[in-house]
Amino acid sequence: EALCASNEIDAVWIETPNHLHAEHAICAAQSGKHVICAKPLAATLDECDKMIAACRANKVRLLIGHSKIFDPPIRAIGEIARSGRHGKVIQIDSWLYNDWLRRPRLKEELDEEKGAGFILRQAPHLVDIANYIAASPAQKLRAMSGQWEPSMPSDGNCAALINYRSGAIASMSLNGYGYF
Repeated sequence: EALCASNEIDAVWIETPNHLHAEHAICAAQSGKHVICAKPLAATLDECDKMIAACRANKVRLLIGHSKIFDPPIRAIGEIARSGRHGKVIQIDSWLYNDWLRRPRLKEELDEEKGAGFILRQAPHLVDIANYIAASPAQKLRAMSGQWEPSMPSDGNCAALINYRSGAIASMSLNGYGYF
C-alpha cells in the first residue's frame, strides 16, 4: 500500500504468491498504478474479473508478465508466423513433458486452493506461447486435467484445445510426472 501511494511509482510488478495477486493488483489499480502480474493472473476467474474491472475503472494497464514469449526462439517463430511467408497459421501443436512434480517443491507451490499446483504454474507458458504465435484472439477453449499419481499433491497432466478467431487451432499437452 505504501509503495502504491508513492507519486514516484508509475507501475507495479506483482511477483507475490498467486493467491495474493488479485489483492495486490486491485490496490495498485486503485492507486492509479499500471500492473504487471506474474502468471497465473490470479487464483480464480472471479479474481481475474475483479482485477480487470479495477484496472479498467482506474484507466490503468494490466499485463501478465510471462517470460517465455520474450525468448529469442519464440520471438523468431512469432515473427515468421506473422510475416505470412510460409502461409497462414492454421495449427499450433505444443508438448511439454518434464519432471516438475518430482523436483523438491515448497508446499505453497503445490496448493491448488491458493492458485498454485503444476497446471497453473506451467500451463500458462504454453498458452501464452500459442497465443503469441496465433496472433489472434482465442474464442473457445476445451481442457482437461488429471491426477494419475495419488502420491502427488496436484494434478500432473493436462490437455487443451484452443480455437482462435482467425480459424487457427492450438493443441497442448502438458505432463509433469517425468514421463513421455
